[in-house]
Amino acid sequence: MIAWMVWNVVSQQVMNADYCEALLLIVVAVVIVIVVVVVSATVVVVIVIVVVVFVAVYCIIIINIIIVIIIIIIIIIIIIIIIIIIIIIIIIFLHFRCFVPWFMFPLCLLGDPGGSVLPGAKSSRVLIGVVMVVS
Repeated sequence: MIAWMVWNVVSQQVMNADYCEALLLIVVAVVIVIVVVVVSATVVVVIVIVVVVFVAVYCIIIINIIIVIIIIIIIIIIIIIIIIIIIIIIIIFLHFRCFVPWFMFPLCLLGDPGGSVLPGAKSSRVLIGVVMVVS
């Protein structure tokens, strides 16, 4: 818009000038138009770059915050699961008095109502009920 107004003013001056002045005015007008267009384009490009960089940095910060929150939630869930597993194992060992070596623990989970293999182990139905109540 500014370049077009400059060109209109210069073209009116060219009509009233001699050959050398007209040529000089045309060169000056072309230089002014080029400078205005280049400066305008540069300003627009700089504004676009600043906006894009700002949005990118803002998005990266938001994405990093979301990733950190997700990692914290996953860690909390893992800790809760580990605590629940420990509580279940403690309940199994204390409530059922199933103090057996680790390799015999599956037999304790299955239960031994007769007490022939693992003395003190209760029925597996009680174990299932306790696990359901705890979870």
